Amino acid sequence: MKRITPARFFLICLATLSTCAFADLVTLKTDEKIEGKIIAESETEITISTKVSATITDERVIKRTEIKSITKDAPDELRWQGLKNVKLGRNSFPLTSYDLAINPFNGFMAEFPTSKFAAEAKKLADEFAAEKKRVEAGEVKLDEKWLSKEEALKEGVQIKALTAFNYMKDQSTRDMTGALNTLDAIEKNFPGTRAYPDAVEYAQKMLPALKAEVDRRSKALAAQKIEQTDAIKKLTGPDKTKLENERKGVQTALDANVSAAEKLGLKWLPLSPANERSLKILETKISSETQRLANIPIAKMRASIQTALKARTLLEAKDLDGATAALTQASADWSNNEIATRLRTELEAARKIAAATPAAEIAPAAPEVAAVETKPAKTETSDTSAEPVAEQVDSDKPFLLTPGGAVTVVILVGLVVAAFSAIKKIKARANDDGQE
Repeated sequence: MKRITPARFFLICLATLSTCAFADLVTLKTDEKIEGKIIAESETEITISTKVSATITDERVIKRTEIKSITKDAPDELRWQGLKNVKLGRNSFPLTSYDLAINPFNGFMAEFPTSKFAAEAKKLADEFAAEKKRVEAGEVKLDEKWLSKEEALKEGVQIKALTAFNYMKDQSTRDMTGALNTLDAIEKNFPGTRAYPDAVEYAQKMLPALKAEVDRRSKALAAQKIEQTDAIKKLTGPDKTKLENERKGVQTALDANVSAAEKLGLKWLPLSPANERSLKILETKISSETQRLANIPIAKMRASIQTALKARTLLEAKDLDGATAALTQASADWSNNEIATRLRTELEAARKIAAATPAAEIAPAAPEVAAVETKPAKTETSDTSAEPVAEQVDSDKPFLLTPGGAVTVVILVGLVVAAFSAIKKIKARANDDGQE
């Protein structure tokens, strides 16, 4: 399997977009329209390059007498065709990839400063520059969610798996067996990641296309073999020997190529160049792998991932029991779930902290709680039930402010008044007796 370099995936995407600028339109007098890129012109004819397929172009020479009109896009429009779709994705790129996008935008603005696309080019360049700054700080964007530097370190395995899966998807457009070897690497190195079920599902969709290609090549190889045999039969002497030797040399080289791939331990042999033996091996492998991948419980894996993410939310909210239940379910659905395995370690650490916390924090508050709980509760079922509470409350007040104290004050005041009146009468009577 080819080594995954940091910027390889983004480079290929950018190169693909940059080479698709075919914007010249030639309309013939028959009203046939030919879209492509005019690569040569003379007084009598033009040569236009057109796309036959995603990877194949063709050149067509057209006489000017056959042409009704030619429409050419402005140079900035042609250049913009290869840049306008270069945008940020759901996941951040390797740091070295950002300049690969920013530099073409800056080059476009420098070459076409008055272009109507210059503002959009600046906007896209600024978006890439802003994201680059965050990646430089250690952040990582995963499924449109930004992870801090600390979180990114935790999610390192998940990020690597996603990078490999993106590479696998890109690789499938030009090397299907190579993409399947990347799946094999994901299975061996990142078997419990979020990218794994997605990679399996992608491979399931690839296999029918690979089988069709293997069948096509097998038929073409068989026809070529018959053609070569017939050609050899028609020859004699040195010419026959030369052609036979050439045929054997090609076969030996193909066999060596297959043997080299097997020695490397590749699960999938290269599709090109291939020989009869490698195609038969691929045919058998496709059949067995189709069955194996069909038995992988993708739905359960995805359910397990969602449950594990729920457990993470519960853990962040300090709901340890809820997190425990969610992680138990996640592991039951998929025992290899890397997120669930990692969160179990965090959960155990949180439980140890929670177990140590009550002794230091709850003990000082216990006496106050006990005092509140020992007070009798007031009820409305009996008038007498309120009396003990009233007595307890009154006992805390000064005596003179209690009902009993008030009555005592009234009595004392009455006695004082009565005594004063009695003394007054005695003095008056004594004065009367003295006058007599």
